[in-house]
Amino acid sequence: MKLKRSLGLAIALGAAIATTSATAWDNPADRYANANKQYTGAACPLAADKIEHFVYFSRDRDAIRDHAFLTSDRFVGAQIMYAWRQLEPTEGHYDFSLIQSDVDYLAKHGKRLFIQLQDASFSPEYKPVPDYLVTGEYDGASPRNMPTTEPSKAGSPSAGTPRFNSVSRHCFPRSASSSTA
Repeated sequence: MKLKRSLGLAIALGAAIATTSATAWDNPADRYANANKQYTGAACPLAADKIEHFVYFSRDRDAIRDHAFLTSDRFVGAQIMYAWRQLEPTEGHYDFSLIQSDVDYLAKHGKRLFIQLQDASFSPEYKPVPDYLVTGEYDGASPRNMPTTEPSKAGSPSAGTPRFNSVSRHCFPRSASSSTA
């Protein structure tokens, strides 16, 4: 009998403490729940200047469609990242239709495009370079064999080869003229 009474008392006390704790505790994050409401309809606090502001969309090209920045005078355009592999799907064959499409769309809204060319990634799952670069000919796209601004410089063992010079002419016109082809 004592055990049942003690157990019942413990359960009742636990329920009372839980109810009191839940109602008495204020979640610190709740203080920000309506913080934005004071700024609804506010004017931009930044003074007008000659700095041009672009909205960054990373690789999410579709996000520019019908975005609020299109109607804002404070933003002159969008910054979009394009992977090298998108622009050169196969070796020596370039396709800039993605960029042209975005330029055309933004121009219809009086906006410009800030192009960010991605040739490296921090994710081993994402490969921004064309497949042909990740071959033995290019040492698996190893940085030590990639073209530099000085093709004859040590650290670029393939410098001076016909293959290197061909890539250099496309990517580094100044260095190609100084190479020994």
